[in-house]
Amino acid sequence: MAVLNKKNVPYSTEQAAVWIVTDNATYGGLGSLTTRSGNGIQRRTIDETDTARAMRLCAEAGIDIKRKNVWRDRGHLLRNLSAGELKRWLEEY
Repeated sequence: MAVLNKKNVPYSTEQAAVWIVTDNATYGGLGSLTTRSGNGIQRRTIDETDTARAMRLCAEAGIDIKRKNVWRDRGHLLRNLSAGELKRWLEEY
């Protein structure tokens, strides 16, 4: 929570980080948070970017992210993340 309080991240990233720590959530499990669009269609709220950001926040907080269930979804996340600093972090961690 101390790391989250210092960061300005979207709610979806915060929620992902909390569930990764408290529930040992997988990427699939994080999909239980949905948002309803104006036309009534529900879609996943926590996407690959939110998940990778949450993983990095956990690592910054001293949590061994490689021991969390979400680490097994790393390949999926890497395939679906845009090139950039966050993807590089996940590749090198």
